[in-house]
Amino acid sequence: MILLPILAALGASAGWATGVVLAHGPARQLGAFEFTRIQLIACSAILAALCSGLGYWSTVAWAYWPAFGMSICIGIVLGSGCIDLGLAA
Repeated sequence: MILLPILAALGASAGWATGVVLAHGPARQLGAFEFTRIQLIACSAILAALCSGLGYWSTVAWAYWPAFGMSICIGIVLGSGCIDLGLAA
């Protein structure tokens, strides 16, 4: 069953790379921070709608929410903020 995590990681990487290529033009027109704000709001809304529609909210234990929140904040700051500022290698 080790193949599933590897394929998931490759799929996520391919999705991220494709998104960066497709978003280059709109990000330049809107500015990095405005584009990131719109991107995060849209992704949050899509994820919330999917979780609500599929009934997945009840499957996550409340004890994990602080870790989720911290992970989200760190991911936004390091992932989006550093890339937008050109600090990523």
